[in-house]
Amino acid sequence: MFQIPTLGHLFHRYVADVNKCFSTMFFLLFLTASILLCLLGFQVIVMQPKGLMFARVVLHSLCTVFELAFFCWFGSDVMHKSENVYQAAYGCEWQNHSKGLKQLICMMIMRAQCPVAVQAGFFGDLCLPTYSSLMTNAYSYMALLRNLQEDEV
Repeated sequence: MFQIPTLGHLFHRYVADVNKCFSTMFFLLFLTASILLCLLGFQVIVMQPKGLMFARVVLHSLCTVFELAFFCWFGSDVMHKSENVYQAAYGCEWQNHSKGLKQLICMMIMRAQCPVAVQAGFFGDLCLPTYSSLMTNAYSYMALLRNLQEDEV
């Protein structure tokens, strides 16, 4: 039997395809960016706060922070919009329609209760809590490097 795919089904399939194609790339991006933030932060701490090189390191750090923030911001936006689908389906006047449409809306609500999310490999979903965790971990590793450097001196 041929089934007409609903918009929600197509959206879930699209996000699954995006995850299959880009999950590894997002994981590598987040891994290298967290290491880069750790090392750039450490370099900012140990170098003299003047000159062009200091400004370049600070600017590079800020660009890396904003790059990760953009990915996570839009990933959170996708999650929130997918969470709103079931509320919109329930909010429509489904009570006044045919039995077939009521069943279709019921299936749509059940399917939409599990929000879609773009994955970043082992880091988890691309969302703002993941960004916060990434920044906290990068700071922790930078503080560890600083303590190791102070112990050597």
